Amino acid sequence: MGMKFLEVTIEGDTPIMMDRMTEEDAEGIKNSTSSGAKKGDEKKKEDRAKEHAYLMKFEGEDDVFFAPHQWLLGTIQGGMKFCKIGRKSASNFTGAIHVPHEQYPIMRGSKPLTWEDARVHWEHHNAHSGPQTYKRFKARAVIPTPWVLTFKVGYHDKYLKESNVKEFIEDAGVLSGIGTFAPRHKGSYGKFRMVSCKVVQKCDSIAS
Repeated sequence: MGMKFLEVTIEGDTPIMMDRMTEEDAEGIKNSTSSGAKKGDEKKKEDRAKEHAYLMKFEGEDDVFFAPHQWLLGTIQGGMKFCKIGRKSASNFTGAIHVPHEQYPIMRGSKPLTWEDARVHWEHHNAHSGPQTYKRFKARAVIPTPWVLTFKVGYHDKYLKESNVKEFIEDAGVLSGIGTFAPRHKGSYGKFRMVSCKVVQKCDSIAS
């Protein structure tokens, strides 16, 4: 007994919303949004929103969008909440699931997706600073469907079966999702369905 690995491919049913926020990003956005465009300057507002969305996306080498392993582990663990193993909730076995620490590119067919393939979801709201009111902008990068993502998932076969893992992923696609405002965050982005799952004999990036 030990860790076994599967290679899973999922296809998107809804767009993915990207919302990476580091402290540096947040501070930069805070400083830039407090002095927004003049009233009526819609083009300048939209350009500013696109700039903010660009800061908040996940990009790897060659500006390719990728799904971090934390997203994928999180969505599987979210799907486990709705499953049982015997009489126990599958959530008791989250420690038996592992997603290797890699960058998993988000694709459309055989083409890796980049910023050029994204659109911007943006909005503004009134913010207050003392007696002054000003517009503060919030923007996120959105990857429209169709999109495809292939990743690896490991499971400890002392506690779980391959069929368990497939069930977790199937439920995760509807009830958990990936990215910002996915179903587990009370949204509808990042829903998916599993289209293939095959055994991988060896995985070189188990740790780190």
